[in-house]
Amino acid sequence: MAGFAAPLLRFRVGVGTTTRLMLTGTPLTAIEAERLGLFHLLVPSEKVWAQAAATAEQCGLGAPHAVQLSKRLIYETFGESLASELACGAALAATSRTSPAADEGIAAYLENRLPRWD
Repeated sequence: MAGFAAPLLRFRVGVGTTTRLMLTGTPLTAIEAERLGLFHLLVPSEKVWAQAAATAEQCGLGAPHAVQLSKRLIYETFGESLASELACGAALAATSRTSPAADEGIAAYLENRLPRWD
């Protein structure tokens, strides 16, 4: 998970949970992912569009200028540190995807076997 996902995951769930998820590769159920805060609402598939419409309508009830300023505050205060973290993540992702370990991991997956790490 090196790369772009790590800073975003850390922002959402904190360092401890990010470390556990990244180092163990533990799969998450939708219920666990919602509990951790990876998304806001767990909705049955047949109700997704109705819920999306209701959420959009609710967002539209606020004063447009206040909503604009709120979004600006959120994105500008989060954006600067995120930009540098994403740049670091991109460099690490490029390194990890061109390593012998990446080749072995892909080969092991394609051959349906456990990887043999050096």
